[in-house]
Amino acid sequence: MKNFILVSIGLCALFVDSAVSQCSQELCLAPHWMCNKAVPDYPHSVPSSNKDTACTGDSGPGTLLWQGQSWELRKTNILIKSISELGACVAAQFTTKNWIISAAHCVRYGNDPNNYTSKAGQFRWQPGSEVQQAFVIAGTSHVKDADVPEANRYPIDKVIWHEKWNPNEIGDGYDIVLLHLKRPLDLAKGKIQPMRLEPANYVPNYGGNGVVIGFGNVNEQLGQASDDLMEIVGPIHHPATGIQMSFDPLNAEPSGTDLKAMHLAIGGGDSGVIVGQGDSGGPFICGDKNNKPILCGIASFKSCAPFKFCRKPSYFQRVAPMLQWIKDNTNNEPQEEELFFDEPLFPSKVSNEKAPASLVRIIHNKVSCMGVIVTSKMILTTAACTKNPDLSKANPIIYHFNSGEVLPYNGGGTHPDFTPDVSKNVSHYLTQPLNRNDFAFVAIKTPVPAAYVAKLAPQGYQMKGRSVEYTFNQAVNSLEKRNFLEMDKTDCASKLRAVDKKLELTPDQLCMRQVYSAEKDCKRDLGGLLMCDNGKFFCGLGSFHACKANGFPEIFANYLTGRGTLRAMLDRTMQQNP
Repeated sequence: MKNFILVSIGLCALFVDSAVSQCSQELCLAPHWMCNKAVPDYPHSVPSSNKDTACTGDSGPGTLLWQGQSWELRKTNILIKSISELGACVAAQFTTKNWIISAAHCVRYGNDPNNYTSKAGQFRWQPGSEVQQAFVIAGTSHVKDADVPEANRYPIDKVIWHEKWNPNEIGDGYDIVLLHLKRPLDLAKGKIQPMRLEPANYVPNYGGNGVVIGFGNVNEQLGQASDDLMEIVGPIHHPATGIQMSFDPLNAEPSGTDLKAMHLAIGGGDSGVIVGQGDSGGPFICGDKNNKPILCGIASFKSCAPFKFCRKPSYFQRVAPMLQWIKDNTNNEPQEEELFFDEPLFPSKVSNEKAPASLVRIIHNKVSCMGVIVTSKMILTTAACTKNPDLSKANPIIYHFNSGEVLPYNGGGTHPDFTPDVSKNVSHYLTQPLNRNDFAFVAIKTPVPAAYVAKLAPQGYQMKGRSVEYTFNQAVNSLEKRNFLEMDKTDCASKLRAVDKKLELTPDQLCMRQVYSAEKDCKRDLGGLLMCDNGKFFCGLGSFHACKANGFPEIFANYLTGRGTLRAMLDRTMQQNP
């Protein structure tokens, strides 16, 4: 996604420690890829907020993104940052172009607001220190002071805390603050876009997932907040479950937490998701009934000791109970609805009837992969699929989604130069092998109707707009549709080399990124059908996805003309199997 709102008025965030990342000093990857960096599926707790705090703010309407790669949602993001000796920052959301929402504890400490932040947006870190001006950074996901142009900085000129907020009892709720900007945000589609607020009648999807975003601590050094925005998918617990999970004898505070109706319990348990120093005030984003993103929580507190793996949930101030208060204190200023970010929050489930007519799943025992019908008697798939011993030594079942029928198997073939697992670093750290010349076909005994045959991209077609992948995900027991954009080649190359400095993208590979946050991907079938130009043409098959690292490039076998050798081989093979 693109562009977030950050607020830096404290220090609260996500991080991963080196023991979990299992990196050696020589194999450390680029920032935020393991080795004491924030790796999406392995967050850790960090010390609870204190006077030297950096927090994330929410602007009702906001955006999501990880490393600027996996989410187009970051178009709705804002960064609020204050200049401090710590250089700390956090993420936030905006309700309108003039107002930002964050957590009250991010902009106030103790009973004396003069020791923290004034109602006019000025602050001092301690009595007698220099008074400074708090400001918002908008339109970027990288927030290092020296790199942020003045045009991206928006001074805060008014601070409104909830009148029931008690800084000495953070668990009592009302942990919310409104920040008014001296000049309005420059909202525009593709740059900074608003997000809907949680409606008053919204019922959270307990047992489902949402997305946590923040600029928090990325190692065990207090005050070392991330310069880059990060996100992670976290489970939403029913209040009864959240209370039960709060009794955890493994943590320093084994007593339970009195969960209020205005709180959401997120993460903890086996999920590994926990907010920490740098995340406070940041958004928890849920999906509405149409899977569109809404701001439903503001990171408030946790009850774990510093630097311990936290199995207790993190607690977010819900937005719905605060709606009337927000309207009253912003003079009911309307949101810019025409600019709402309306991308699906998570991949969409697809029924058989709405699946592409060319899509099949090749199955034997516990092994499965996807394929696409390219002639009346031929299915294109990945070499990793046909080379699998469980499939190559058996007669697999070929399931056709659209009709629900089983197509009769009649052998197949594989690219003679197929090269599996070209990088041990990739297969070790990202759990999936990266293969070269990932081409294979399966023959069908009985010809299928012409309507089942995929439409290949025409000669000379250049990829444009978004592409759609269809693949089966065993984790959700359903066929899924995911939106992709082609990744900048330079950016893709840098990500690949961060894992293995010898790794190169070949002309037979398409480097793609998901448009939104990727939920758990580890059980997605390879060979997923990539339809280009918003679903018009078949142009690739899924060859690699990094299931343990949201935001890492996804590689598709390239079947566009003029880019490599796979399309020419496909054309020859199709002539032999019409």
